[in-house]
Amino acid sequence: MVDTEKLYHESMNAGHSAAWDLEWERAAKHYRKALEVKPNDYQALTSLGLALFELHDYDGALQAYGQAAKVTPQDPVPWEKMAQIYERQGHLRRAVQAALQAADRFMRRGEAKRGVDNYLRVLRLDPENLTAHTHLALIYDRLKQLDRAVEEYLAVAALLQRQGKVQEATRAVQRAATLVPNDPKVRQALAALKTGTLLALPHRPRGGTNPLRMAKIREATAQAAAEAADTDDEKEPPADPITRAQRRALTRLAEVLFEQAEGQESAGGSRGHTSLDALMQGLTSPTARRQQRSRILLLLGQVVDEQTRGNYAQAAEELRRAISAGLDHAAAYFDLGFLLLETGEPDEALRYLQKSMAHPDFALASHLLAARAHRKLGKQAEAAQHYLEALRLADMSVAPPEQADALGHLYEPLIAQVSSDVDEEVVARIADNVEQLLSRPDWQQQVAQARQQLMQEKQAAGLLPLADMLMEAQSGRIVEALTTIHNLLDRGAWGAALEEAQLALAYAPAYLPLHILMADILAERGMTDVAEEKYLAVARTYLARGNADQAVNLYRKVLELNPTHVEAHARLIEALVRQNKLEEAIAHYMQMADAHYQLAELQKARQAYERALKLAQRLPKGQVWQRQILRQLADLAEQQLDWRQAALMYEQIRTLEPEDREVRAKLIDLQLKLGRVRQAMAELDDYIRYLRRNDDLAQVLTLLNDLREAHPNVGDIDLRLGQVYAALGQKQEAIRAYDTAGEKFLDSGQVEDAIRAVETILALEPPDADAYREALAQLRAQAGE
Repeated sequence: MVDTEKLYHESMNAGHSAAWDLEWERAAKHYRKALEVKPNDYQALTSLGLALFELHDYDGALQAYGQAAKVTPQDPVPWEKMAQIYERQGHLRRAVQAALQAADRFMRRGEAKRGVDNYLRVLRLDPENLTAHTHLALIYDRLKQLDRAVEEYLAVAALLQRQGKVQEATRAVQRAATLVPNDPKVRQALAALKTGTLLALPHRPRGGTNPLRMAKIREATAQAAAEAADTDDEKEPPADPITRAQRRALTRLAEVLFEQAEGQESAGGSRGHTSLDALMQGLTSPTARRQQRSRILLLLGQVVDEQTRGNYAQAAEELRRAISAGLDHAAAYFDLGFLLLETGEPDEALRYLQKSMAHPDFALASHLLAARAHRKLGKQAEAAQHYLEALRLADMSVAPPEQADALGHLYEPLIAQVSSDVDEEVVARIADNVEQLLSRPDWQQQVAQARQQLMQEKQAAGLLPLADMLMEAQSGRIVEALTTIHNLLDRGAWGAALEEAQLALAYAPAYLPLHILMADILAERGMTDVAEEKYLAVARTYLARGNADQAVNLYRKVLELNPTHVEAHARLIEALVRQNKLEEAIAHYMQMADAHYQLAELQKARQAYERALKLAQRLPKGQVWQRQILRQLADLAEQQLDWRQAALMYEQIRTLEPEDREVRAKLIDLQLKLGRVRQAMAELDDYIRYLRRNDDLAQVLTLLNDLREAHPNVGDIDLRLGQVYAALGQKQEAIRAYDTAGEKFLDSGQVEDAIRAVETILALEPPDADAYREALAQLRAQAGE
């Protein structure tokens, strides 16, 4: 045990040291070693997540932070990091969801600033997100940042109005009016709501452009890949080498814009050494480099925008200018080579492709593009050389690591032979076969299967390059046939397998596993809608047969494809309730509610929570679930500015958690917002008695001071504050609090209460008692005593 602990600490320290030196590969290696010792260690997971993020391994970083979020569910940091990564990847919906989770957790920890930052991140990505605007309105309201609170309440009103919820929109504007009564925007909003005029929707905050660019890149590349192959949105879409490299190149250029913007935010606009600096060449003067950086950033933004719109010629022109301005990176050279070839400039494309061939991320694709360029120029021998170079890299990528270098050397004489071989038939055969093999999304599988077949046929020949096989006549068709047979016999996948399954249905129409297999194939091919319907149909049949376990498994398959599938959630819950698995059913109701919540369907979210609450009440020990669900219902009511409903929820929570200060404070605050001062003071007095029984007067003082700040016109709070100070023997503080209470009572016309406050002060024998006696006489005269 001691050795294990020692190994963990040594690995972590080594990782931190490497991270300090910005050696992220080495840092990741040490953090992984620490995780071998402690697989669920939060510190190791988040450290690994950071290292992988810096290495641009975003999928790996997401996995690490996701695991950290499971280890410490209430910690906001992993969610914040996941939001940043999803934003980088262009997954805007997921970024919004993660940022909302982070914001909620930061607020619960009392870190309002970071909570606000995450809500603002949401609005940069989704400026009409009702959840974020509602929370910001409440936060700014609580922090007395009145201008911002008003702005958010007006945004909430505009969004509610668009949903047809005019009454709720009016309440939001009325709340803004209580904060800043004479604000012309508020008056105009109230008038607009009365006449039915639409309020202006909120604008996207500054900083939302780069995530949109990344989203466009993701959508464009996914669409391009989908035209050639089936895709799974949860992972990087499979693609041929050129498509994959082009995607990487454009993403890398967009990331430069991201990193620059993030750096300016964190450094207040000043920058030290940046990612862009590493991609720049030439100038050394700080002023000149700043000007160079600004020009390159402007041009890169135009490149990304034009290329994602499909304007390749204009994108190529802007990228040329960026490179002329000093941009120096293989991603830029490859992307420009790709663009130039696409726009009919093969000669010029070769110039830039030559520069990108040395980078491992772009080498294979660069050779393929160069081969195509030479073919367009009529240079068949040169094209064959580049095709063989591309094949060499592909062959090495699937070979055992210990054989890769030796295999690469075997290609050298073949490439040399082709350069001097003028046999047009041989050259054309190489070009056609390599193009056929590598220009497809499943090229790695094809190469691996071709290599396996080659080794089976020529076992005695030792290590052989795949080029030997592809230089034979009709070999491309042989590979294609072997691939098809392998898929049918070993995996039962894709179109042919689906056809075979459909034929089998003719003689086994009621065999449900066959239907499930068809749905699996459809799902693998990206036909998720059809797959979902088939899973649901089979599940219904299983339920009719009384097999709820199989039905549950199928509903879960649907939810793996589409986590927000409402019918699947509902049917899964029904099946779980049939099996009396109530806690699992409650958990799925919570997921349903969260799905509706993310879509701003608050009424549907509320219904799901209410159904979950009914199930929780059936559990022998369901108080934990009840508290969690009631808190969600209360939060929803607050977002809809339904203080009455929120108060009802918190009353139930208070019954379950009488000692929870946050719940008590929230309930008192809501009663005061509703103008129920008497009920609020009764609740406050009850909680004060509870705390005093536990000798926790310090907690009482904190609560009272918070309430006084939130409701500065309620004299009853100051009255109780005076009572507590008196009990603590702090006479002067008590007098000051009673005096403040008396002034507030008098301002609100509560003369009798003001008299009682002054009488209490006199009972404390203040130094200026005569002045208070005189004030008391005046108050009694005013009251007609």
